[in-house]
Amino acid sequence: MTEETKKPEEVRSENIQDTLKHIQELEHTARLEDLIKDNAIEFFVEEKKYRVRQLTPGEKKEIFKEQRKLYTK
Repeated sequence: MTEETKKPEEVRSENIQDTLKHIQELEHTARLEDLIKDNAIEFFVEEKKYRVRQLTPGEKKEIFKEQRKLYTK
């Protein structure tokens, strides 16, 4: 169906689903940014590797879980 032939309820439902998907992606990005700000994730700048401290087992699990959510869609 095209946009013109869809019922308003269907279009609204699709818009809501798209919006929720974008919000979830933003939440995942924000969580990962928080982990980076907390120096929990290593990062690279001009081929140099930086790590401020060792990760705790809980942080490792959280990072893995977030990465898995993002990349297994």
